[in-house]
Amino acid sequence: MKMQRNLLCVDDESGILKSLTRSLRNEDFTVLTASSHNEALTLLSENDVQVILVDQHMPDIDGLNLIKKIKVHHPFIIPIILSGLVDMEYVLAAINRGDVQRFLAKPWNDEELKTVLRQCFHYFDLAHSNLVLNDLVSQQKIQLENLTKLLKEHGCDG
Repeated sequence: MKMQRNLLCVDDESGILKSLTRSLRNEDFTVLTASSHNEALTLLSENDVQVILVDQHMPDIDGLNLIKKIKVHHPFIIPIILSGLVDMEYVLAAINRGDVQRFLAKPWNDEELKTVLRQCFHYFDLAHSNLVLNDLVSQQKIQLENLTKLLKEHGCDG
């Protein structure tokens, strides 16, 4: 069964949110929108979100600090910064630290946006599969250790 894919777009400008929603209407994920960090946190508490697209410059909090706040409770979410003002040193440092996955400039190119988002959802799927497989391997290791112990207790240490 395929997991519902959700993108959360956070921007204080309603026109940007409407434009993003319109640009992404035919994609294979649901677009949720928030115009403040409080609204974003509420939506995150009510929905499974895999990817967030956050404006860097908002009046109540900057995008990078919002992402850090979100990652405390949602460490596997894939964050993207969207900004009209580009401080490349700041952006590169954030990417290199792993604070954000990607950076997109305003105005964005619709095809580039769609490609980046598809890549981010694919990355999330791979990371999630990796977690599931690691859990399975851990469980099987414990089962094997228990079986080995049981065999030794019954003198079947071969």
